[in-house]
Amino acid sequence: MIGLALKQTDETWSVLHATHLQQFLEHPPSNPNSALTHRGFLWTRVPQPSVTNHAGIPAATVGIWITRILPFGTGSQVLRPGDLLTQLGAWTLNADGQIKHPVWGSVLFDALFLEELTLGTAIELRIWRNGREQTVTATVRPFEPNQALVPSEPAGAAPHYLVQGGLLFQELSLNYLRSWGSEWSKRAPLRLRLYKALEHAALETPSQRVVLLTHVLPDAINLGYQDLSHEVVEQINGLDVSGLEAVHKAFQQPQGKYHVIRLRPGADRRRLILPARALESANRRIQETFRIPQLQHLGS
Repeated sequence: MIGLALKQTDETWSVLHATHLQQFLEHPPSNPNSALTHRGFLWTRVPQPSVTNHAGIPAATVGIWITRILPFGTGSQVLRPGDLLTQLGAWTLNADGQIKHPVWGSVLFDALFLEELTLGTAIELRIWRNGREQTVTATVRPFEPNQALVPSEPAGAAPHYLVQGGLLFQELSLNYLRSWGSEWSKRAPLRLRLYKALEHAALETPSQRVVLLTHVLPDAINLGYQDLSHEVVEQINGLDVSGLEAVHKAFQQPQGKYHVIRLRPGADRRRLILPARALESANRRIQETFRIPQLQHLGS
C-alpha cells in the first residue's frame, strides 16, 4: 500500500501517503503528549497582484495568504490575517502552499505536521507584514477540535443531551450538522450553518458551545411548543448558557414559579415557560412514555 486516495481534480490526485496514514492509525488518543500537530490558520493563494502591492510586498515574493487564525494550532499565537507566509522552518512555500520534500516530492506543507514537526518545539515562520519582511517564532501545537465553537465528535460516541419538560437540549456539533446528509452545508438551517462558518473566531472560553433546543417530546407541560426544533438557546432563567452543564445548572434556579427559556432571534417563539412545580412529575411521565433510559447525558 502506497497511500490513500482522497480526491481527484482533472488529472491531479490528492493522496495521503502510507507513512502519514500509519502515524494516524497508531496515534493513541489517550496520550496527550502524542497529539497530532496541526497548523493554526486558514490560508489561500494570493488573490491578485494588487493585494500584495497594497500591502507593500514586492511583486516577485511567493507565499500563501493568511486569511483566518484558528483558536488552536501552530502559528495561531503569532500570525495575523493578512500576513504572507513564505517559509515554515527550513521549508519554502510556493504560491499553492507546496514544499519540495526529498522523499515525498511536491506536497502541501500540511504534510510537515504529520512527521517533520515535533509537538512543543519552536519553529521560525518567515512572513511579510505591514510591508516588512520579518521572522516570528511559533510553538508547534496540536490539533484541538474541542476548542472549536462547533466541535467534531468521535464516530460512535454517545450523544450528549438533556431533557427537561420534554424539551431536548443538545450542543451544536459537526456530527449534528451531518444529520442533514452529505449536503448538510446546503440543507441544514442557515442559522446553524453560520455558526460553523464562524467557528474559528476566538472563543471566550475553550468550552464555549452553541446550545440547541433540538426537539420537543409532546406532553401536557409543553403544549404550544411542540413544533419547535433546531432553535438556538440564549438564556435559561436569566442565565446565559454556553453548554449543557450551564443548562443543567440553570434549571436548578427557577424564576419564582417558572422556568423561563429564551431563544435567539429568528425562532418562532422567543420565550418558553414551564411551571417549576410540575416539572419533576412531567419528567417522570415523559421518561416512562418515551422509554428514555436517562434524561441526561452530559459527558465525562
